[in-house]
Amino acid sequence: MNRKTNPTMNIGMMEIVLAVFILSFSGPFVRWAGLNTGAMTFLRTAIPSVVLGLWLLIRGGIWQGMTRRKFVWMLIASTLNAVRLWLFFESFRITSVGNAVIVLYSWPVFTALFGALLLKEYLNGRDMVFLGIAFFGMIVVYSGGEFSLGDDDFLGMTLMLISAILYSLMIVLIRREKIEKLQATFWQNLVGAIVYIPAFLGVAGTMAPSSWIFAGLNGFLVGTVGFALFFSALGRIPAAIVGHISYLEVVFALIWSWAIFHEPVGWRHLLGGGLIILSMVIRAELTRRSSLSGKTAA
Repeated sequence: MNRKTNPTMNIGMMEIVLAVFILSFSGPFVRWAGLNTGAMTFLRTAIPSVVLGLWLLIRGGIWQGMTRRKFVWMLIASTLNAVRLWLFFESFRITSVGNAVIVLYSWPVFTALFGALLLKEYLNGRDMVFLGIAFFGMIVVYSGGEFSLGDDDFLGMTLMLISAILYSLMIVLIRREKIEKLQATFWQNLVGAIVYIPAFLGVAGTMAPSSWIFAGLNGFLVGTVGFALFFSALGRIPAAIVGHISYLEVVFALIWSWAIFHEPVGWRHLLGGGLIILSMVIRAELTRRSSLSGKTAA
């Protein structure tokens, strides 16, 4: 009965699962393309810039509601995004897909901390416990290698950790300035494309057909289709559910890491990743319930 009476919810669930499945191919596309990180980042940002730019022009939304203050902060956030994407792709090049994605999904931890710092969002004792568990999960993931920048796994995970920190800071800045999601996504990609044009031009003439195909798929499927489905799902189902299902990307990525690239998936991936995911999912769910209780009481 519920399935018949709530088709919007069903569509939203299918959209977010498909979105996460597509997004989980970021690592494999990077490996298969075999490009330098700058060129890969250019194609990842240029393709969504064109698609989103045309869509926003049709809707008249590129500058809609934009003030000078918002534009300045959006440029700052977009510059952070350009840096974090380079770190994101470089991480996939030098460490395993599983390592990279597990560390990437520590970003809600830093979002909570930046939210408390910049948005004055309250963190209670329970929140601190869950954040502590997630940090411990990251330590478990790191424990499999040498604590040295000369170790590929350590360096790759550290680059992804910095990428996750920058991503969370970017999210908080966009939330603080109340910038519309599609508008922010367009500018983030446009700034990234401009920054990495030189890196792309330096290799464009020597790129193999397979590099064009996989880098193009990354830009179109991951950068455009995946995020379009993600935002569409946000409009159909509660953000908390979208957030919970998003963690399936870790599961998919571990499967690709093991099945496609024959990278070992050991106990530290399962335990560390499980601690990060479970702590953040439970915290988000309890926060959602507290919010609903507050609204009901009001």
